[in-house]
Amino acid sequence: MYNLNIKDLNERKEEINKRTLDIDITSVNTEYESKIKEYKLIHKDWKHLNERMKNNDIVSSILSENGIKSYLFKKLIPILNKNINEYITLFELPINIQFNEFMEEKIRTIGSSEGELSYYSFSEGEKKIIDMSILLSFIQITKTLSNWNCNLLIIDELLDSSIDESGLEKLIKSLKNMTYESDICIYVISHRLQQQDYFSHFQNVLHVEKNSNGFSTIKE
Repeated sequence: MYNLNIKDLNERKEEINKRTLDIDITSVNTEYESKIKEYKLIHKDWKHLNERMKNNDIVSSILSENGIKSYLFKKLIPILNKNINEYITLFELPINIQFNEFMEEKIRTIGSSEGELSYYSFSEGEKKIIDMSILLSFIQITKTLSNWNCNLLIIDELLDSSIDESGLEKLIKSLKNMTYESDICIYVISHRLQQQDYFSHFQNVLHVEKNSNGFSTIKE
């Protein structure tokens, strides 16, 4: 029995030894070279994308709130705060406003030991004075940074909201004083200033009426 098994195994061995493997080395090498080229292209694209991702991360960090914005604001904030408080003094409002680089404000009353005040604790007239002071300060900074100048300021319906009479008169007088001190021409567009008492604060008063055809004309 064992002899038969040995004989069978020997025959299988001889049969295996006689087998030949028909392998096309040329096609294998061609495919191998092709895969190498494909890998190199993929690796090059990966490297390029990886560099772009790193650059984008750097740009994202620079443009974030803690990046270049914060850096520039830190440089500009002292100037902004100085200008705002100069305008607030011009408008005769006894407060001091300080912004940080995140545009978070701290408002205190000048000469008072009170803590910080909220913007919403002020009257509508005082809010308008604060808004106007901030607006004019940004305009002034923009002029400085952009190296341009403009002596014309148009204010549309700023005085038409719920401002008390005292605040309204103070705001108008302050705007008038600005025209003398900063050589600026201010046009105030309003639907409210119908009282003759306020006309004396303006050098010229132009009445504009809308015609039935939808166009507006200036009345002499």
